[in-house]
Amino acid sequence: ELPVQIEYRMVKSDNSIVWIRDIIKFEWDVNTPIASVGAISDITNARKLEIERRNRDEQIILHQSALLELSRLKNTDLDETIKSITEISSKALKIDKIGVLLFKKDGNLITKDSYDLSTGKHTANDILYKKDHPKFFEFLYSEKKYINEKGGNEEFMSNYIKEWLIPFGTALILISRVRLHGEVVGIIVMESRDKEKTNWSPEEFDFSVAVAGFVTLALESQEHLDAELMIKRSLSEK
Repeated sequence: ELPVQIEYRMVKSDNSIVWIRDIIKFEWDVNTPIASVGAISDITNARKLEIERRNRDEQIILHQSALLELSRLKNTDLDETIKSITEISSKALKIDKIGVLLFKKDGNLITKDSYDLSTGKHTANDILYKKDHPKFFEFLYSEKKYINEKGGNEEFMSNYIKEWLIPFGTALILISRVRLHGEVVGIIVMESRDKEKTNWSPEEFDFSVAVAGFVTLALESQEHLDAELMIKRSLSEK
């Protein structure tokens, strides 16, 4: 007779949850059980790893689906394209807020679009001034990677986090640079309000870099459209 295996959850005295595997083998006298031998083991860590793997696999599928959707954008209107990028990306990652900020000619950053998952609303035109956050802007032009984790207290981020993020309940941020012709022209800012979230996964970071790439494609398309328009105007004036 094969042993019986049962997995179940138990709540400890401190209200934490553990997963238990109970394996029982019965000894039978014809059709009557006369004895049993069992073993109980704590499989909480294994269960957590299994759940993490499953969530990661699901996340990768969602990311691939979103990237496919982003690749189908027409890129004929910069504002509408960036709105689509932030909304599609936020829903795919289930991230509370995603913003695209672009550098203006005066060196300040302007929010081209920001999508809030909880409200479903887009906002734009907020200005982040270089004079108020010089160390943050210096970081943006560097090659340093920034993946905010709980407990992080980077000095160059302190004012930015205090003024732009904490008032809205943001717990974690992830920043990726947008480049055009090799130059940094903006950033993607992803925000999480999940107090239980302690870090960003490698898959989330890779996705944010891919999103920055789609913004670059949108900017390049707009350049081409602007150049074509200038040529048409020039020809019509002759």
